[in-house]
Formats: sequence, structure tokens, C-alpha cells
Amino acid sequence: MRNFTEKDLLQCLRKGEGPTIDFKHAVTNLEKIARAVAAFANSKGGYLIIGIDDNKDILGVKIETEKYQLNKAIQQFCSPIVPVQFHTINFRGAMILIAHIVESTSKPHFSINKKGAKKLYIRIQDNCVLADDLFAEYLLSGSLNNALQNYSIIQKITEEVRHTFGAKASLTVEDYAKLSGLDNAQATRRLLHLVLAGVLEKEVNQPVFKLYKDFQLKVA
Repeated sequence: MRNFTEKDLLQCLRKGEGPTIDFKHAVTNLEKIARAVAAFANSKGGYLIIGIDDNKDILGVKIETEKYQLNKAIQQFCSPIVPVQFHTINFRGAMILIAHIVESTSKPHFSINKKGAKKLYIRIQDNCVLADDLFAEYLLSGSLNNALQNYSIIQKITEEVRHTFGAKASLTVEDYAKLSGLDNAQATRRLLHLVLAGVLEKEVNQPVFKLYKDFQLKVA
């Protein structure tokens, strides 16, 4: 990956936290930060931006200390270990550490708690949440490893889905499969990918989907 630049950081600050951006003032809780790393790897990847708090206040950090803490968290509380690419920026006199987590092609990655229990986390909008039964099933089977990566394909599918969902409050997997001409497994994979991409919302433990509120506004 190319170097993360000040322009990239400014763009992240404008966007705010979301499916691929998470601000941290520092690495303080190893178990919790490992959960965020695993969630990004299981979802669409993203950036942990360390040295900026949730209010976007620029605090800065000691780079080597934060790298050490983050690497320690991943070693102790992620299974399998998630690779991370580090970038450093001197932003307005404050040192900021950017940890880039690439979407994994060997999902799932588990978060391990202090009791040794393994949990599956994913990134939904600006939160790391436990995968529900449907997400867990598709993660464990490897069905979400053939990620939608090509930008033009993602954009095309997103527009198609916006159009399909635009006039409807929600759709089930079966509804979407019939409308799209996909079988149920293909339809489910696509819908789950678009939840992780921040386009759709999903009812917990139900195969029911709707447009995320920001996209509802755009198609109204």
C-alpha cells in the first residue's frame, strides 16, 4: 500500500468514524483494541487512527509505545494473528499513528478474551459488534473470503441495490434473490458484504435487510 498522507488523514477527519475508520486517543485496553483489529479484518478492513479521540481532537501519541501496545494486543488476543501496516504522520505538531488493517482473505479472525473464549466480531458502521448467527455461519464457512474488492463492481452493485431497496422498507434474502436473479446463497453473500460496506442494515438473527439511513436519504 502507498504511504498514508496528511491529505488522507484530513479526508478521514471529514468522514468521521464509520465502517473503515476508527479514532483512538491511545491503546489503553489490549483486549478491546484487538477486538477492533479482528473486526476490521473480518469486515472491509480499515484504519485505526491513534492519537485522535472520538471528538476528533488532535492529541498525538508516542509512536513506538503505541506500536508496541498494538502488536502486543494482536499477539495475545487475535487468532489467527492479523497483519497490520503502520504509517506515521506529524499532523499539526502531533504524532499520529495509523494502523491499516487489510480485509482478510482467510476469515474468520477471532477475538480472544482474558478467559480464553473466542468471539467473532465484525465492523458495522462505527461499531465493533458480535457477529450474529447468519454472519457467523458465512464467516466460518469461508463464504465471505471472496470479497468484493473491485471498486467499479462495488459501485455498480451498490447502485443496483439502492434502486432495488429504494421503494421498499425492507427485503428478505428470498425477496432479493427473486428480484436479482441470484440463488439464496449468492444473494445472502452479496447482502452481507453490503452490510459490512455500510450500505445496508440487517436485523439481528433475521435474514431481513434495509438501506442504511444515510443511503435512504440519498435515494428519497
